[in-house]
Amino acid sequence: MGLMSAEPFFTFNPVPDATPIGQAVGLLEDEHGGQVFLHGLLAYVWDTGDAAARRATAVGLWRIKAATASQIAAAFGAGEGTIWRWHRALES
Repeated sequence: MGLMSAEPFFTFNPVPDATPIGQAVGLLEDEHGGQVFLHGLLAYVWDTGDAAARRATAVGLWRIKAATASQIAAAFGAGEGTIWRWHRALES
C-alpha cells in the first residue's frame, strides 16, 4: 500500500468573485442561480428560485465535511440551526 501525502488540499478557486467557504469551497450566486466549486472543480449547480437544490447543496457540503456548519451557514445566509433543519428535512 502506498503512503499518503501530508500535503494540504489544493485550494484553487477558479472564480475570483466566489465567496470562500472554509479552505476547499467557493460559492458563486448571481441572477442565474448558484455554483459551488470544491477544490477548484464545479461540484453543485442550481437555478434561480430552486430553493430545494440550494438547501441540498448546503447540506451536501456539511455531510462531506467540506467546511464547518457555521461556515456553510454564513455563506448561505442561514443560521447553523437552519443547516440542521435542512438536513433533517432531506432525510425524511
